[in-house]
Amino acid sequence: MWTSEGFDAFTSEIETLGSIRHRNIVRLLGWGSNLKIKLLFYNFLPNESLSSLIHGGGKRGVDWEARYDIMLSVVHALAYLHHDCVPAILHGDVKAMNV
Repeated sequence: MWTSEGFDAFTSEIETLGSIRHRNIVRLLGWGSNLKIKLLFYNFLPNESLSSLIHGGGKRGVDWEARYDIMLSVVHALAYLHHDCVPAILHGDVKAMNV
């Protein structure tokens, strides 16, 4: 997170991400900040982003059945955020690079 965002926004992000638990959402492990930078720490996921998986990064991408299963997982995670969290959480930047 860049320093142009206020500390209140960073604190809100920490509180929100620290309170949600879903098998299709990466868990926030911790955070750190100083005057120049704000950091959020997550588990390392070795498979890169959904975008690199689908487009293959020079290799053959995933088949349509796998894409469908991925889409269902993303939809379940978004439904959890929208319907099961109080207050509801709206993700403002859903794209393959963020999944």
